Amino acid sequence: MGSSGTGDGQFNHPVGIAVDSSGNVYVADEYNHRIQKFSPQ
Repeated sequence: MGSSGTGDGQFNHPVGIAVDSSGNVYVADEYNHRIQKFSPQ
C-alpha cells in the first residue's frame, strides 16, 4: 500500500487527506480521479 499506480492502495498524485471520527482515512488521488478510503485496521 502507498506505492505509485492505479490499483487498490496505490496513488497517482495524492493531493489531500482527511480522517473521520471513526478513524477512517480518505486520500484524494488527483490523476486517478478518485478518493480512496482506508479503515483503521
